[in-house]
Amino acid sequence: MKEQGEKSNTKTYRVIIDYLRQGIEGGRFKRGQKLPSEKELCEHFSTSRSSVREALSALEYVGLIEVRGGSGYYVSGSSPVTPGEAIEQCATKIVLILEDDWNIRTMQALFEMGLDGASLAIKVDEGAQWSRKVRAVRQAANDTGMFPTLIAEISEATAEKRILAAEMAIKAGMDCVIVDTDSDMSALIEVRRTLDSVEANIMVLARMTTAVGSMADALQIADGLIVEASLFADGERSFVISGLAAKATQSGKFIFVAGSVQETMAVSGVEGQDLVQKAVQKGFDGVLITTAGAAQKFPLDVLNAVKAAARLQEEKTLTSRSDKRVGHVVASPVADALCSTAVHASQAMKSMAFVVPTETGFTPRMLAKFRQTLPVLAVSPNPHVVRQLRLAWGVRPLLSRRTLRQEDMMQLAIDTAIKGNHLRDGDSVVGVLGNMDIPNGYNSVKLITVGDIILKGQGIGNGIVSGRVAIVKSLFDINKRARNKIVAIAATDTEHIGLIEEAAGLIVEEGGLSSHAAIACMTLGKPIIVGATDATELLLEDEQITLDVMRGLVYRGWVNLG
Repeated sequence: MKEQGEKSNTKTYRVIIDYLRQGIEGGRFKRGQKLPSEKELCEHFSTSRSSVREALSALEYVGLIEVRGGSGYYVSGSSPVTPGEAIEQCATKIVLILEDDWNIRTMQALFEMGLDGASLAIKVDEGAQWSRKVRAVRQAANDTGMFPTLIAEISEATAEKRILAAEMAIKAGMDCVIVDTDSDMSALIEVRRTLDSVEANIMVLARMTTAVGSMADALQIADGLIVEASLFADGERSFVISGLAAKATQSGKFIFVAGSVQETMAVSGVEGQDLVQKAVQKGFDGVLITTAGAAQKFPLDVLNAVKAAARLQEEKTLTSRSDKRVGHVVASPVADALCSTAVHASQAMKSMAFVVPTETGFTPRMLAKFRQTLPVLAVSPNPHVVRQLRLAWGVRPLLSRRTLRQEDMMQLAIDTAIKGNHLRDGDSVVGVLGNMDIPNGYNSVKLITVGDIILKGQGIGNGIVSGRVAIVKSLFDINKRARNKIVAIAATDTEHIGLIEEAAGLIVEEGGLSSHAAIACMTLGKPIIVGATDATELLLEDEQITLDVMRGLVYRGWVNLG
């Protein structure tokens, strides 16, 4: 009896997994939607809670669902964007220091509009209030599915309070901490040591207000720098900061410029424009903005203005600078060779984006330092990595599930990008895999055309052919109207010459360069793909398809392959 029970339990567990997985991937359960409760699933499948919990745990492990304490199970993943939103995204990252009077709805609206990070000052003496604020921000982030970077700012005066603040950041699960740093860097070292002692995967940014001479040393300890906008007023300091920006680029570290909206609009009169101009021209990753006065009451307007200024400045600056970035050594010779190859490949094939599967965020962060105009679509199953990558210039991080068994990691990344509306059929992309980032991986650059590939075979000839399908299965179909259509046939003979002459191209199940179809098409100058197994069964009459003859691929629909 025990064995029968175990078999039944195992079967039910797999049925529940298949039911929920098909519902999620098929769109029945949307991102952020709450799944049926354990009780409802038990009643639906007439099974025990142990089977339901085992199935939910498996789906949580692969990253399809997430648990929200006290609420239940929800579908995880990044929120899809509309084509218009994808165009409006800027490469420069924008972080706002959150104000106490902003409610959850305001924060949700900010995240939906593309705010990359939210910073909250830690006050050790008000720990309970700070924890409530963090929970509110996290709820707003979870509801939108945009995965902004959650940042804790540590500015306590004593070493004891700074250590307590760092421990609070760890407990709250923050993605990054900002440490006010002076010339002796004791505060930075204390926080860094506290985080490293428990192996917390939290980035540390050193905020430099006056000690320009210590910035190079701080950059070695921290994961990046935040430089006050006021330091640019001094010509000598500005020159030093420019050198630091180049050094941060070479080491793959972050660098931001900080300031209030009001103090940066003296010259241009446009909120945020002068601050963004400094960030883009100096090669910074982004801006950290304080909203004070009237701007504090209208944060959505501030974010819109800063995003518009960033897009405008990027259009002016990036084209002239992108060529200079290629060839600079970034982080290591291996990373430099991989990223340089990817950049040259993207320029040669006029790509739409880089697609980078990642588990640590290293490879997309290095690639972003080349400052190309193309977005870097970094796809990771780790929500923490996705949030941290929101601070990397030009990176659009996306959350995916984990790969299953022998599943192709690159294909999963592309499918995730398509589902999020970042790619569409016909787009040319450069896929980048780095063994510094993927365990047991290998360094590779792949040139990929996005599309639904129906068939593969051996192409003879060149070019791209799109058209309707005419299926020929017997001699009765020889007289079928095939002018300017793509003929799918098992094999050809002399009786089919007239059909071949009319056709725009051929797809033949029979393989080999010495086959009748291959020789006839080469003689008549017709594009052909041979060895396309089961072509007459897989294709539909009058279906629209596209042939990539050189690569021997057949795509469903009309695909713009350039």
